[in-house]
Amino acid sequence: HDQGNRHSRAEAVFELVARHESTLANILLDYLKDTPDIRLLGQDHAAPGQRAATVAFHTRAMPSAVIAKRLADCGIGVGAGDFYARRCVEALGVDPDDGVVRVSMVHYNTEIEVRKLVSALHNLLG
Repeated sequence: HDQGNRHSRAEAVFELVARHESTLANILLDYLKDTPDIRLLGQDHAAPGQRAATVAFHTRAMPSAVIAKRLADCGIGVGAGDFYARRCVEALGVDPDDGVVRVSMVHYNTEIEVRKLVSALHNLLG
């Protein structure tokens, strides 16, 4: 009986985490999908269990590595590159030498942090 109770509690925690991560991802996704010249890769809406809170995008306005560097200068950590999926990136029509910007949100990220990211992207990319 105790094991079943622990399982139920664990499921509830995972559900809360998934909802939180989806909420965070949607803040970023809403900005990216409505911003000209940003190409969002993957679904443009996050729902628990349907889309990971990892978002990849590309823009011709600035190289992906430059975006990552400028965000790092603002204290925001994102990745840039092909993420060992060079042929996939190429197949999507993105220059694999430029790659994409990848943002991963997890349960300990906050809405304030994601809004800071959106604001920094807006300042960088106009």
